[in-house]
Amino acid sequence: MQIVDCVLEQHAKSEFEKWENEIEKATKENKKFGELLGNEIGKEKRTRFFEIWGTLDHETQYSILRPHLWDDKKPSEGYENLAKLVKKGYIKKILSTNLENLLEKALNNVGCYQPDDFVVVVNGKDRHEELVEQLNSSRSSLKITKLHGSLESPKSYAFKQDEISDFAKKIKPDLSRLINQSLIIVGYSGQDRDVDLLFEDEGKEIHFVNPSKPEAESRISQILAVRGKGKIIDGNDGKFDTFFEKLLKYVELEEERSNASDSEPSIEGFLRNIGFGKELENPRSRYKNLTSLYVKPTEYNEICSKLEKDHVIFIIGEPHLGKTYTAIHLLWEYYQKGYETLHIRHDNLVTRLHENEGNLTNLLLSLLSSKDGNPVIIHFDDPFGETMERRTDEFAKGLNDFLLLSKKYEHLRIIVTTRLNIFREALAEQDCQNIEGLEKDLRVHTSYKSEVLVDILHRYTQFYKPLWSTDEKIVRELDEKLPKMLPAPHNIEFFVRTSERLTSLEEIFQHVDKSKEMIKALGEWMASLSDHEQIFLTWVEIQSTSNILFTNDSASKINLEDAYRETLAFLYKRRYIFSIPPSSFSVDKDKFDMILLESREKDSDVSKFDFVHPSYHEAFWYAIKEESRLLYWWRVLKENLAGILDDLDNKLDRVQLRIIENYGTVNRDLDKLLLISAESEDVDEKVIALKHMMERIEVFGESYSFSSCMEAVISAQDPKHRMVLVNLLPKNFSTLPPGIIDKSMLLLVDPEKEVRNRYWEIYSDRIEIIDKLETNPEFKLGRLVKKIQLIELLNRHLNNKSIEIKVINRFLQITLPEFKIVFKNNLELGYDLTQYAYSSGGILRRSLSNTQKENIKYIEEYIITNLHDDRFLQKRSARLVVNALERARMNKTRATMKK
Repeated sequence: MQIVDCVLEQHAKSEFEKWENEIEKATKENKKFGELLGNEIGKEKRTRFFEIWGTLDHETQYSILRPHLWDDKKPSEGYENLAKLVKKGYIKKILSTNLENLLEKALNNVGCYQPDDFVVVVNGKDRHEELVEQLNSSRSSLKITKLHGSLESPKSYAFKQDEISDFAKKIKPDLSRLINQSLIIVGYSGQDRDVDLLFEDEGKEIHFVNPSKPEAESRISQILAVRGKGKIIDGNDGKFDTFFEKLLKYVELEEERSNASDSEPSIEGFLRNIGFGKELENPRSRYKNLTSLYVKPTEYNEICSKLEKDHVIFIIGEPHLGKTYTAIHLLWEYYQKGYETLHIRHDNLVTRLHENEGNLTNLLLSLLSSKDGNPVIIHFDDPFGETMERRTDEFAKGLNDFLLLSKKYEHLRIIVTTRLNIFREALAEQDCQNIEGLEKDLRVHTSYKSEVLVDILHRYTQFYKPLWSTDEKIVRELDEKLPKMLPAPHNIEFFVRTSERLTSLEEIFQHVDKSKEMIKALGEWMASLSDHEQIFLTWVEIQSTSNILFTNDSASKINLEDAYRETLAFLYKRRYIFSIPPSSFSVDKDKFDMILLESREKDSDVSKFDFVHPSYHEAFWYAIKEESRLLYWWRVLKENLAGILDDLDNKLDRVQLRIIENYGTVNRDLDKLLLISAESEDVDEKVIALKHMMERIEVFGESYSFSSCMEAVISAQDPKHRMVLVNLLPKNFSTLPPGIIDKSMLLLVDPEKEVRNRYWEIYSDRIEIIDKLETNPEFKLGRLVKKIQLIELLNRHLNNKSIEIKVINRFLQITLPEFKIVFKNNLELGYDLTQYAYSSGGILRRSLSNTQKENIKYIEEYIITNLHDDRFLQKRSARLVVNALERARMNKTRATMKK
């Protein structure tokens, strides 16, 4: 556009000035409007430019282009990094729409020279045969094709429509095979019609790298949709220089990884090994810089001795004292000794325990099998629970066996980090005799002496480089006073990181005070962020919690980046916000990299995010409870959720969002959450609660909430809810309490055939369990349903006179109270039972005992009085109702005549 403006200013000055004035005026009124108008006028400018350009001779065109593209132009860092990738052999062919020679200069700078290392062919300059021959030959390791010509040859470049059309006709047949391979497109916005024409045929994936996503209706957007398998990389990562910088860095890390076996253990290899590979992309990662940032507490040597002697150590302390950071440093030291290292967080432990049916010993044995036969060191982070409210009993229950096993294996080392109050609570509830002597406390005022805390302060000051660090007076004051004010490493790290822009002593000491109470300080920090940053953190909280509560559900697969972008677009459209920050997702992700963990499941290209520490979850909900602006965004999201996520494949609904909110407000205590959801009036919420309760049947099986929740789902109107329950049963049937199995058997007479049949399969496979319950006093409905099952026999053998009388008799033992249950839960079946009882033939009528006749009489009267029930009438056809009424009337007439 600079070239366009230059030509227009020289050759269409009045038009150019008019356009510029219009854009300037619009921008003053509204910046966004100015940008939109500028884009529209840009199209008019380009049209006028081409009209003028076609009238200029080659020398004039050259004189206009040279200052913009050639004179004093040096390759940017992106070009230099691209050249290094070429030299490493990762890139073999480059198609360029550029006229200048910056790529060639960059290649020369890294030691690649024509013609030995690369060849350049120029469309419009070189003969057609030469272009084809060079593309197909293998003599040079790199082929550069300049699609629009070269500035060095003024007659070669294509600008005008006729030149572009000619270009497409000539070059497309020879490039189609190449263009349909896997491609990376960088620095090209998709506005050149001649290049777009090359993509008409369907091909392999395209990775499209550009600061802005292509417009939805554009030709390049359609091409990307057809190719389908690639990725759009936009925002800051989509900038030419940033992309090639990161790509080169990634390649170099991969090379280091592949060479790791031949060199000393690296921190990069270690972090990948424990699942912290994403930390390598964050230059300010505390873990990536572990070797320079970590400072040992007073107890460190004693911790090491205990670990070697007893094979297991419990590092215990209050939050923010550096327990996890110390454990990671221990893992790093053992990694350098050749140990295989494992880091298992609380949520991952819960998942692994479920996979091992809650058996801690089996889990530990499965972790011992080293891939390379090396000794193993395992770090369990918060295995008893992350907070007092979010406890996990399985680890504590298996602690004795766990300790015996850990001592038994010479090649095993185990580190457990846990909060002091949670540790004490867990042990108080268990009979664990072997724990004494294995724990080591990290304590405020003893674990880190004043000089050590000052050392920590200096390390983080050097790391984050806050503005105040250049003021000697402030640094002296902090060295003197900070150790007494902030005696924990995390508080110091938080203080330095969040005070980067402060410059006055007064502001800094106010910030020190705030940093004492970490949850409050973190919550206030979150509440002080810009609107779009608060919305970003809101989606982090939603996604991370969905991974816990809605495993394998659509909500757990939601793409945070897509959800965040859709939210901003929706809020902008509805005037909740008045601008969308450019590249907001990548910028926010980079800003919060130090507090986020990013992971990706196998065979998935969707990143999942979580906070690095439970404190950030607590801080988020602290800010919500304090009614900060975060609460406003949460409410806006809740009210507009369906509209925001409408275009996404994976999404969550308002019920799930409400459950996430409940989870946060009960301090992420899953047990409390499930009890709340089990009592909800919303059946969807009950179903979710029931699913989690089923997974922890030993905790909830005997509770009233579980029983009432089960009953509510069994009697739910929508069969989809009952089907969910049926599908949950096979895995848990043998562990269900008798009363729960008894209630579930009503599904055998469910009005929905699919539900009925599925439960029948489960019932048939587990008939032994049900038979054992015959004498159990809680098994009342079960016995009734076993009677009702005989309806199947009656249905099949009604006309078969050889049917055994005793089978019919058993069926006819149904009493009025039992029948009421059937009638209430299944109106059709209640009607059918009566039909069978009265139409089973004279032989059956004659064989009825007095008790059976009495039962039938009461049932008949009950039916007559309930036939007006609207639900019943809706279920049956008019004909059947009339028949029933007629039969009831005749029976009454007979009874009157007898009297």
